[in-house]
Amino acid sequence: MAQETAFEYTVRTRQKTDETYTILVEQAPGHWIAQVRLPDGSFWTMNRFDPKSPALPKQWVGATPAAAADYAARILTNYFANEGMEVIRRHYLLKAGS
Repeated sequence: MAQETAFEYTVRTRQKTDETYTILVEQAPGHWIAQVRLPDGSFWTMNRFDPKSPALPKQWVGATPAAAADYAARILTNYFANEGMEVIRRHYLLKAGS
């Protein structure tokens, strides 16, 4: 199954520029995986804050697409707050029943 966009956040950075972050979900056997796509099109990787970690995409897992996306969204919105970014727009894009 292809990745589906779950959330889209537009944030204003400290430099007063707007950036868009996207949370994508994908079905795996028995669970769903969420990943964060950064404004430059790359994925949030495990070595983002720890250079010793592998440069693999960071993944959040849930029993449903909404659960996986929500977990990733909590981490992402914490990151926005810690970096002094203001969420301007948040779009929930999963279909009803997900």
